[in-house]
Amino acid sequence: MFENPFQSESKKAKKSLLKKGLRFSIEKDDPDLAKKIKAIIERDQELVDYGELKILRLQVEFLHDLEDQLIEHSKKMGYFSTNPMDRKRACSIICDIGRLDESCIDEDGNITKLNLGELSIIFNLPESISQLKHLRTLQLAYCELTHLPDSIYKLKELKELSLEYNKLDQTTIDRVLKIFPFAGIYPTAN
Repeated sequence: MFENPFQSESKKAKKSLLKKGLRFSIEKDDPDLAKKIKAIIERDQELVDYGELKILRLQVEFLHDLEDQLIEHSKKMGYFSTNPMDRKRACSIICDIGRLDESCIDEDGNITKLNLGELSIIFNLPESISQLKHLRTLQLAYCELTHLPDSIYKLKELKELSLEYNKLDQTTIDRVLKIFPFAGIYPTAN
């Protein structure tokens, strides 16, 4: 008889799998499935260094996406070269401008507050914003945003959202206010 690989997993691991929405097809010929699932969970919950901070590996992807935008914009402006130190400089800039410090990260390594206001190089907020599932405060005022990724609407714990002085169209503004009625949007930069 086929043994369910989830029976030996803890309730916390099961909940984590359900939370992440991972779907697995369980096959008889893969006895190591439970180990593979556990490895995925542990990797995503691993704390990694980001500057001087310890952040969940899964959430650092979003910060790297911001770095990529910063580096690309800065290369166009002639500020950065192709030097490997650019990544380290971008990380430092994201931490400084984004006011990302220990007070923005909970004890589990989740980013809970992020201030990207006045960071006008962020023309497109990365889709990976949805990785910041514990984000409660997001400041995006004066970023010259013209649209928001659909993934931002997955931030269920968001309690404060500042989007003043951006270039969002009325359809986006209406959708934001429907999902996040507390959001600060007006005035716009149109």
